Amino acid sequence: RTFHWAEVPVTVGREDLDRLHVPLRPGATVSGSLLFDGRPTGGRVQQARIVVERANAGIPGSDPAIFASIDDVGQFTATGLAAGFYFVRVTDSPVGWMFTGAIYNGRDLSEYPVEVRDDLAGISIEFTNRWTGVRGIVTTPSGQIDSGALVLLFPTDPGRWRTYTPSARRMRSARVGDNGEFSIGSVPVGDYYLTAVPDEDAADWQDPAMLDALARAATRLTINDGDQKTVTLRRKDSRR
Repeated sequence: RTFHWAEVPVTVGREDLDRLHVPLRPGATVSGSLLFDGRPTGGRVQQARIVVERANAGIPGSDPAIFASIDDVGQFTATGLAAGFYFVRVTDSPVGWMFTGAIYNGRDLSEYPVEVRDDLAGISIEFTNRWTGVRGIVTTPSGQIDSGALVLLFPTDPGRWRTYTPSARRMRSARVGDNGEFSIGSVPVGDYYLTAVPDEDAADWQDPAMLDALARAATRLTINDGDQKTVTLRRKDSRR
């Protein structure tokens, strides 16, 4: 079944509206190609999982994410999009590669949403084999190994705190293992806050007001191309 959508501005006055004409339009298509360190490649490109999701994903009533299909030469297509603003992201990369961006006219659509009303072609889904990430150990305030914390990573730029979606690349969380260790991979280059909080206090950690409070006592770090950072965190109480 073909997806269609409609959008018609309506002004309601004192009188009933009769015979309102609402023309349907077919859903838009978003497409492009996969590039690995700047080059197209064959092989297991279908291992990539490309998602096109509304910029308001996670808000009740928002549209579900659409996963793209990928052919054996690395061309991807996502169909059936209604008008709106969308991110283009990768939730799973081919083995040995890290997703770095979805580039369209110099704009990274994994970071900044694009308005889609008609078909949008020419997006480059880019990967690198120069991995970035952060790992380490979490301790309790008294210095003991903490296996009940949640590690939070978020950008130092507060302007990015309001663009959270389930597949956001710069706002991440990781549960600590029984040995107190954590790991967050595929972190985009940039400046971040890193902190650890009690797991039971982290349900609303994406809220900008909570992030503002967490930032005051968080560890600050910079991730450069190819960086693998190792840190030791002391758990903080997110409610103070």
